[in-house]
Amino acid sequence: MRRTNRMRFSALLLAAVLLCTACGGGEGKAATMRLTHTAGTVDVLNEKGKTVSLQENLGLFSGYQVGTQSGSFAWIDLDQVKLAKMDEDSEVEISKEGKQLEIQLQSGGLFFNVTEPLADDETMEIRTSTMVVGIRGTCGWVEIGPDYVRAGL
Repeated sequence: MRRTNRMRFSALLLAAVLLCTACGGGEGKAATMRLTHTAGTVDVLNEKGKTVSLQENLGLFSGYQVGTQSGSFAWIDLDQVKLAKMDEDSEVEISKEGKQLEIQLQSGGLFFNVTEPLADDETMEIRTSTMVVGIRGTCGWVEIGPDYVRAGL
């Protein structure tokens, strides 16, 4: 009887360990950011610059880059209340540490919609090479052109 209980305990422990390791991903952090929809040609690179294969609701982690080609678009769910849509010919890099979210718009345009005001300890910033937009809870867009940077709320 004792041997049977030990075997059951060992099997249960092994199953628990396997379950916990299967839940990991992206440096041990859960993906709250997801690439939810794409149209056309969209590329994703991980924090090391390696190509990531597209899949439905692809988890995005800090340091990931997303790029759209001509005639292409990408929709990013940043945490169910913060959403972004990338225009064609756009490139962004997403950084998140705790409740601090930063989107570096490197080219093109980005529409954003924050449906609930951010908590006092949260930040969301959209950066370009020449400006920073701090978002608290609204919708708008940021666009980089050949000789301009525009933003609107």
